[in-house]
Amino acid sequence: MDCKSVKIISEGLFESTHWAVSHLQSEEKLMLDILPHNQDIRAISKISLAQKRRESLSARYLLRWICTEMGIDFKGIHKNKSGVPFLVGSSWHISYSHTAEYCAVALSAHKAVGIDIEKPRPQVLKIAPRVFSQKELNLAHSIEDLSLFWSAKEAVYKCAGIRGLSLREEIRLEQKPQKLSSASYMYQGKKTVLHLHHEKVGSHGLVIAT
Repeated sequence: MDCKSVKIISEGLFESTHWAVSHLQSEEKLMLDILPHNQDIRAISKISLAQKRRESLSARYLLRWICTEMGIDFKGIHKNKSGVPFLVGSSWHISYSHTAEYCAVALSAHKAVGIDIEKPRPQVLKIAPRVFSQKELNLAHSIEDLSLFWSAKEAVYKCAGIRGLSLREEIRLEQKPQKLSSASYMYQGKKTVLHLHHEKVGSHGLVIAT
C-alpha cells in the first residue's frame, strides 16, 4: 500500500490551509508497516478496539499522503502538553478528525488550524444543552444544524489549542448554520475570531477553522 492507494473523497484549499478527506484504509498491518514507529503510533497500537485503531491510523496515513503530495517529509506526529498535534521536525500546523467511515486532515504553514468531520446523529440532541448557548439553539432547527454547530465548535477548540476551553461558555457561534463563516472564542478576557469553511461530504459535515 502506497500513497496511490488513498482514495480522496474531497480536498481543497481554504485560507492557505490544505485539507483532504478519504475513506478509512482497510489494512491495519500495512499502515503500521509504512507509518513511522514513534510514540504516537505505539500508543495507537495499544488501543483495544480495532475500529478505533483503524480510524486513528487512517488519519495518520492520509496525513502522510497529503505531506507527500506537498513535498513535506513526514516523520510522524507528536503532541504538546495541551494535546495539540504537530509534525515531527516541521513547523507546519496540522489537525485531523475521523469517524467510522471517513478521516479528514488539514495542514497550514503559517497559522493554527482545526478540522472536524461528523455524521449527524440524534444523540446530538442530548448533549445540545451542555454544548450550545440558548442563542445558538435558537439558530439551529434540525439535527443536521446542531451537528454542524458541534463540528464548528470542535474545529475551533482544536484550532485554539487551549485545554479546557468551554464549548458552551467560551466558543461562540452567531450565524445561522447555512451562513456559518466565522466563530470566536474568549480566553483570559481576549476575544479571538476565526474563519470557518464547511461543506457536506457524503452524509457527513466537515468544518475547518483557521
